[in-house]
Amino acid sequence: MYRVLPACLLALSLAACVTGLESSGVVETRGVTAPLNVERLVGRWGLASYHDAKDAQRVEAAARGQCANPYVINRGRGATVLMHRPFATQASEMEVKTSSGATLIGSPGGPELAADREVIRWDGRVLVLKWVDSQAAATYGTMVFVRCGGPAA
Repeated sequence: MYRVLPACLLALSLAACVTGLESSGVVETRGVTAPLNVERLVGRWGLASYHDAKDAQRVEAAARGQCANPYVINRGRGATVLMHRPFATQASEMEVKTSSGATLIGSPGGPELAADREVIRWDGRVLVLKWVDSQAAATYGTMVFVRCGGPAA
C-alpha cells in the first residue's frame, strides 16, 4: 500500500555524507541513467512513497498527481539544494555525492549519516530515494519524486 505524504513534506529530507565526495560535478552511478547534480534537483516535484516495492509503479503515478501541491527544492549556497532531513521541519543544505558506486544526497562533507538517502533510480524526471536510517525508512518509506512541468534547468 502506498502513502502520499503531503502533510509530512516538511519532515522529509535528502541527506548523505560519504568519503569520495563528488558534490559539484555530475554524478553517474548504479541506478542512475541520467547525469545528476544539484542543478537538476532544483524545482517542483510531485512526491509520494511506498513501503512495498510492488507498489512502485502505482506510487509513481500518485506522485505525478501531487504536482498541484508540489514539494519545492530550492537552491542552497554553492553546490547545494535545500531539502528536509527526516523528522525535521526546517530545510537544510544538501549535496549530491558518490561512495562505493552509490549516489547519495545529503549534508555537505563528512561520513555517511543516518539521515542520508541513496538514489535508487534517476532518469532525469523520476528520482527514487531510499533512507539509510531504518527508522526513517520505516516512517517515510521509499520516496518517489516526479518532476512537475518541464525538464530541469
